[in-house]
Amino acid sequence: MLHTVKATLDSSGRLHLEEPARVSRTCKVLVTFLDEDFSFQEKAEYNNCDKILGLLQSPKFKSRSNGSSEQMEQTIKENRNAWEKE
Repeated sequence: MLHTVKATLDSSGRLHLEEPARVSRTCKVLVTFLDEDFSFQEKAEYNNCDKILGLLQSPKFKSRSNGSSEQMEQTIKENRNAWEKE
């Protein structure tokens, strides 16, 4: 069943519902923009796909040292132990 709830989307992307909405699980929603002058503004920090692909394909990334799995496991263990002490 569909339900409509009035809301406002602020400039940082937060959706503010005008009435409480409680759901028992994660659910999909549809958002309809009512302002006629609305347009999506792409921000560089939200569109990093090209930068990530560039990094993954760069010679510096391809020739990086992978390190050892033992060293990685030790770092994870140390970090996990540090969290448990707090």
